[in-house]
Amino acid sequence: MLKKTVLLVEDDEDNSYLISMMLERAGAQVQTAGTVERALELAVEPFDVVVSDIHLPDGNGTELLARWPATTAKPAAVALTGDADGDAQRRLRAAGFDLVLQKPLLPEVLIERVRELLASSNP
Repeated sequence: MLKKTVLLVEDDEDNSYLISMMLERAGAQVQTAGTVERALELAVEPFDVVVSDIHLPDGNGTELLARWPATTAKPAAVALTGDADGDAQRRLRAAGFDLVLQKPLLPEVLIERVRELLASSNP
C-alpha cells in the first residue's frame, strides 16, 4: 500500500482522473490541481510527494517547485513530461525533481516508481 499524501498537478482532466484513481487504489490520499497557482494554494498543507506535468496552462512544473512555500517542507518531486531526453532529464533534476518519467506511461509504472522513490528517501 502507498499510504502517502500526493499532490497531482496535471491539466489534462482525463490523465488527472486516471492517475489519481490509480494512486488512490494504491492507498494514497490524492489532491489534484490543474495549474501552478492551484497547486500552490494546496501546498500550504504537507505532501509526501508531488507528481507534476511539466507543461501547465499558467507555467511549468519547475516554476511550481521554485515557488513552493517556505513554510511547508518540499515533498519528493516527480516530473511527467513528453520530453524526457538526456538534456531534459538533467534540467529537471537540477530544478529539484527527484524522478523524471516520460509520458505517456502506464499508471502502474508511475505507482511503482513513486513507491521506489519514497522507499529510497525514507529507509
